[in-house]
Amino acid sequence: MENAKANPAASANVFSKIFFCWLNPLFSIGYKRTLEEEDMYDVLPEDRSERLGQELQRHWDLNVEKMAKTTQTPSLSRAIICCYWKPYAVLGFFTLVEESIRVVQPVFLGKIIQYFESYDPSDSAALHRALGYAAGLSFCSISLALTHHLYFYHVQRIGMKVRVAMCHMIYKKALCLSSAAMGKTTTGQIVNLLSNDVNKFDQVTIFLHFLWVAPIQVAAVVGLLWAEIGPSCLVGMVVLMILMPTQTMFGRLFSKFRSQTAVLTDTRIRTMNEVVSGMRIIKMYAWEKPFAALVSDIRRKEISKVLKSSHLRGLNMASFFCASKIILFCTFTVYVLLGNTLSASRVFVTVSLYASVRLTVTLFFPNAIEDTDDNWGETTTAVTGTSDHSLSQEDIVRITKDLEDSVGLDCRRYFTLTLALVLGLLVFLTPLAFLVIPHVLWPDKLQSCGTACEGLYISVAFKLLILLLAVWALFFRPPRAGLPRVFVFRALLAVLVLLFVMSYWLFYGVRILDPQDENYQGIVQYAVSLVDALLFIHYLAIVLLELRQLRPYHSVTVTRSTDGETRHYNLGQLSIQRAALAIIEHYYCDFPVHNPALLSASKSRAAKHLAGLKVYNVDGEFPAAQAEEPGNNAATAAGLAQSQSRAMIAAAARRRDTSHNELYYEEAEHERRVRKRRARLVVAVEEAFTHIKRLQEEEQKKSPGDVMDPREAAQAIFPSMARALQKYLRTTKQQHCHSMESIQQHLAFCVTNNMTPKAFLESYLSAGPTLQYSKDHWLSRQWTLVSEASVTSGLKDGSVFLLKCADFSLVVTAKKLPYIHMTEEYIDPKSHKFVLRLQSETSV
Repeated sequence: MENAKANPAASANVFSKIFFCWLNPLFSIGYKRTLEEEDMYDVLPEDRSERLGQELQRHWDLNVEKMAKTTQTPSLSRAIICCYWKPYAVLGFFTLVEESIRVVQPVFLGKIIQYFESYDPSDSAALHRALGYAAGLSFCSISLALTHHLYFYHVQRIGMKVRVAMCHMIYKKALCLSSAAMGKTTTGQIVNLLSNDVNKFDQVTIFLHFLWVAPIQVAAVVGLLWAEIGPSCLVGMVVLMILMPTQTMFGRLFSKFRSQTAVLTDTRIRTMNEVVSGMRIIKMYAWEKPFAALVSDIRRKEISKVLKSSHLRGLNMASFFCASKIILFCTFTVYVLLGNTLSASRVFVTVSLYASVRLTVTLFFPNAIEDTDDNWGETTTAVTGTSDHSLSQEDIVRITKDLEDSVGLDCRRYFTLTLALVLGLLVFLTPLAFLVIPHVLWPDKLQSCGTACEGLYISVAFKLLILLLAVWALFFRPPRAGLPRVFVFRALLAVLVLLFVMSYWLFYGVRILDPQDENYQGIVQYAVSLVDALLFIHYLAIVLLELRQLRPYHSVTVTRSTDGETRHYNLGQLSIQRAALAIIEHYYCDFPVHNPALLSASKSRAAKHLAGLKVYNVDGEFPAAQAEEPGNNAATAAGLAQSQSRAMIAAAARRRDTSHNELYYEEAEHERRVRKRRARLVVAVEEAFTHIKRLQEEEQKKSPGDVMDPREAAQAIFPSMARALQKYLRTTKQQHCHSMESIQQHLAFCVTNNMTPKAFLESYLSAGPTLQYSKDHWLSRQWTLVSEASVTSGLKDGSVFLLKCADFSLVVTAKKLPYIHMTEEYIDPKSHKFVLRLQSETSV
């Protein structure tokens, strides 16, 4: 920026740099009015883009020369490390000092609390020590504030330098690309590099030092906790160590998804750039919908990866906020169960030490792994097509296809299964723990209960066995499908069971563990009551999950969008996503297989339709050859052009008026051909089956070793019917639904089970349900639920949602079954009787 103010940081003294006093004039201006561009300081000489870019370029060139001698691939990360490792290593000392202060602070706090716990007014030496501890605590707080802000300022500045240097190299490389290299990349990819990808360098530099500081800090905290509360600290550290690899796994999975997202983002930007460039051609040929579908499909895949990354990040943050409570609960529970007494100093010191190490282990350390892998994975994708050692566009397409074809890690499914297993173990082990803990902690004080307890043991064993089988049958069945959202009732039942078991544990700890209750029969009955309550909760689960949906409540109409095939079903009180699952299951069994070939018009009909369109001579110009002839003037040429245009329009109108007749005869001709092909096929199949029966009669006379296998018999007679079957399938456009191998298998099946020719032909003469065909027609399809309402909400009257597949969609409309008001009408039995009255005039 021209005429910019000199940066005061260049001439600031040590005191000003430590306390950031050189920013006070800028803060003063910002306090008085809104900051403007003229108020900003000039960039420091060592932070300018030219200097940073040239320095990194020099290290990159040295790396390329060095790797050329060893025939290895140059590494950009190695060049960045060689360029910035010295100033960044110095900042590691600030990180170590800061985390050391965090560990020492709780020790001073505990000493101060111990002084007040054993307060003695006459002990002046204890007072002096307490004052020293208070001074040390104050010094730690001040030092922590200084080191923390200095570290983050300088480490973010290094991240900024790396980002600026990378932008300089990318921009310089883009200016030097040849025409061939420019064909492998797009402007959108370069903009994506400069605007999104390089920003990751600002994040990776913040947490990178915690990769080696965290283990040192954990070791120091374990030593201090061992001195404070003894072996009980190991329980909390075990929980913390379980959380650390879990969050590390989340970080690596997040990095994997971000790398995949970067590939899809580059593909989407490249596709959008091509669409925008060829917009005129797209509009001219009316290709808006196909290209919109192409971009939407890429964007949908990108959003799915982003959604998985968001779920992992949410789990990471949830474990971070819950870690402290879980660790403290486990630690103090074991500490008290071991016969120790809690004190304020121990509690405050333990809580503070766990808090200091928790922030590092559960947040900074996983973020370091996550951002590091994310950065390098994204950088590898970002430099696509901009250097000789980067990926080409063909590689990007191949990687994208591999990502689409591969089966991704369904983290939510495994997380739900893991959570269910943990909750199930907690539920089944809790009654057993209630019975075992008294025998372990106070066996001498327990009162023997004899036969009563033995009978209750049998009751608990059988009830737990019944509960185990019932839970396995209801909750651990193989999943039918992967739903987009959590099943609400199942989640509520899980929360209810967790709260119920935790309340039992709380009551058990307060009324049984704390006073060490001697009435063991009452403890056994308490465990039996827990099992009974769990059985009742299981009955509630059966009602909510299974019985509630059996009563019909809605009538849904399912229409296939391509051919209008419609079915009607009655469903119970289900959510939209579960109703969609039930409809898809019915679709595979009830709907005939989808055949896109039957929907396309014939080429002759399409050509005739195009020939029947109106033709307008917009310019009204006469051909130049005729205009130049003698006696032809402009008026005559215009009149001839208009007359020709009217003649063409009239001819097209006449052809359009007779198009329905042509369609009628064309369909009649098609039906005649189908009947003819069908008759030939039926005759050929009957002759083949007659030949099979004759062979079977002959083989009955042969020895058992010479009998022909059914598959060999099918292969022997298949050529006699193959041509007729092939022509029939082509005429009815079913050839893509039946392969030669599947036809031979079906023929061998019919021969083995002594089926008639009509039974064999039924699969080809009429379209069957989708499941009767090969898995290629239905197994690889992925359904997408499109609904304006939340998919976890229940079906309502007038609810409409779509189930999209690859080449068609199912439109579902729900109608509520009406309330039926039924009345009765009493009919007197005597009202059906009648009397024949005879008069004197009758001749009877």
